[in-house]
Amino acid sequence: MSVSNIISGLNSNTALVNAANAASEASTSSSSNTTMTQTDFLQLLMTQMQNQDPTDPTDPTQMMQEESALTQVSSLQQLNQSYSTNSGIMEASSLIGKNITIADPNDDTKTITGDVSQATLDSTGSSNIVINGTAYPVSDLKTINGDASTTNTTNTSS
Repeated sequence: MSVSNIISGLNSNTALVNAANAASEASTSSSSNTTMTQTDFLQLLMTQMQNQDPTDPTDPTQMMQEESALTQVSSLQQLNQSYSTNSGIMEASSLIGKNITIADPNDDTKTITGDVSQATLDSTGSSNIVINGTAYPVSDLKTINGDASTTNTTNTSS
């Protein structure tokens, strides 16, 4: 093995270590989660390009395939989030006109019974149902009593 091959190998290994360090720094600085964002990917890509061996450059096709895969994953995550939000509001809207019983958020020993007049999304994207002008999370739902009745909102002991 020649000295130039050894030096080339060391340069290549140094570039990989530098790229890994940059990726690690990028992922810890961007957020505490373990997902790689597009910004993280671009930082890693720039580090790889700065530290690559000029006699053995990185294949641009492979880089584009990696970027494409990252974009697809990001799009799927956004689609999943959108589906979750739409699913929640659809569930809440299906309760409009129904008489339901929910857990009282202020007192665990009581329930609230009333007719659902509206379905809403809060600022976090969680779906809520409105009974007599007050919004309650759909997750507090205990029972669906049937179609709307003349029953007003009541608090009862469980």
